[in-house]
Amino acid sequence: MQGYMSKLEAIRSWSIAYQILLCSLFSFQLLSQNVAKEEFAASFLSNTILAKNLKESVYALSNDSMQGREFGTAGERKAANWIASKLKEYNIELVPALGNYFQEINFKSYSWDELLFQSGSSTFEQNRDYFAYPGSARNMSISGSEIIFIGFGLELPNYNEFDGVDIKGQIVMIQTGMPMTKDSVIWLTGKKWTPESEESLETRVKRVLSNGAIAVLVVDPGFKKRIRRDRSKIYTPVNLPAKDSSLESLGGNYMVISPEMANQLAGDRAKKLEEHQNNIAKKGKPTYTRLYATFEWQMKPKFDMLSGVNVIGMIPASDPNLQQEAVVLSAHFDHLGIRDGVVYNGADDNASGSASILEIIRTLQEAKKQGQGPRRNVIVIFFSGEEKGLYGSEYYTQSPLWPLEQTIADVNVDMVGRVDKRHPDNPDYIYVIGADRLSQQLADIQVIANNTYCHLQLDETYNALNDPNRYYYRSDHYNFAKNGVPSVFYFSGTHSDYHKSTDDADLLNYPLLEKRCKFIFFVLWELANRNTRLRMNLN
Repeated sequence: MQGYMSKLEAIRSWSIAYQILLCSLFSFQLLSQNVAKEEFAASFLSNTILAKNLKESVYALSNDSMQGREFGTAGERKAANWIASKLKEYNIELVPALGNYFQEINFKSYSWDELLFQSGSSTFEQNRDYFAYPGSARNMSISGSEIIFIGFGLELPNYNEFDGVDIKGQIVMIQTGMPMTKDSVIWLTGKKWTPESEESLETRVKRVLSNGAIAVLVVDPGFKKRIRRDRSKIYTPVNLPAKDSSLESLGGNYMVISPEMANQLAGDRAKKLEEHQNNIAKKGKPTYTRLYATFEWQMKPKFDMLSGVNVIGMIPASDPNLQQEAVVLSAHFDHLGIRDGVVYNGADDNASGSASILEIIRTLQEAKKQGQGPRRNVIVIFFSGEEKGLYGSEYYTQSPLWPLEQTIADVNVDMVGRVDKRHPDNPDYIYVIGADRLSQQLADIQVIANNTYCHLQLDETYNALNDPNRYYYRSDHYNFAKNGVPSVFYFSGTHSDYHKSTDDADLLNYPLLEKRCKFIFFVLWELANRNTRLRMNLN
């Protein structure tokens, strides 16, 4: 019996081992459809991506001599030249459309020179009582005494607010929202209101202007909430490529105002204004009223020329069948420059990301020397202007050097060298943002890569759709994502030195940076070598 049990145990042990082997093989197969390349990467990588190389690059980029690498400065250009020298040292090839490693960025940046609204003795303050989005208006200076309130700016077969009122040459006031009952049921459809059920503010304004109005005041009952939500859009200049931008490309003149400002403008007719608003809600029928107020309204945009540089190189595809496709590996290299005589070195933000992608392409190039180059093209982009509003990636995606429709993914690295306050006892983590937004397969690939090789905690806290930090919209991957390219953003979180002069190289955790860099390499390796493109989500 004992002999029989020993044999049984042996069979069971063999069976378990066999199942484990099958699972491992299955994971290998899922991770890469090119087993030889996978085995090569697994054995080769551990001796190639090194903390000492990452540390050397971080220290070089965040040195005081780089002057904080601010977009459009001598420091930015010095950092760009240093990166280009490393690309040349690694024999990274030029993108065919460029004669060197530099993509020059030239924008016209529109902001407000003057934005003013005055009415009698009333004092209105920009960004407290009213605001206008930069780039939304042309030069305008108006003095008036009458404003026509018409409702919501809607023109539908069963609800036309332009019938029976001549607004040509007039200042028109409309409000956000829809004509609906107190129970939030839209009169026009009989359905409950949702944010998706109403037209955009820009569409309504354009309609009012096309019906002959000179300019539009938009009353927003959620004015304070909009100010908070659109803060970046309100305060950030609008950038248009210099080659095809002019004041004529700017939109029509409109301003968003608070309900309190609307009532002040209405003066003794404020009750009349409220009455018309209530009548629309009660009856679902268009109505208008005239408000008499003496006012001066000035909108004067200004533009500045912005010039900077992205640094770009590529490793060409080794597979003739995949040479039309590319994977982008990206990080921004700019930072905040010099303020009050103090250099903001930006070691974590984002010398850490720049060093990481530099080490990854060095590793890819070493692999290529051993006959294991990536099957797809890998385009590496060091973006500038991220700190100003994603300038570099915006420019690149407007003037891509590889067709976006043939760009299968963007892997973006931004701040990966520190440990944030959420993980003091568990530093082996990385935040994953955006991977599943356009392609669940991209999210699956990174999970398999991590489980097979790296065993980091893939933290999706900031990938939540309702993330109040809105990090998904705040790094360079977003300009690819909004153009339909599956994209992922790797991040280790903010810390007490974020955007301060104390973000220095000696505070980074280089062994941890190495581990994160290896994980990112494996994700990129799979994307560059898989047989097929990523499956897009069905919406």
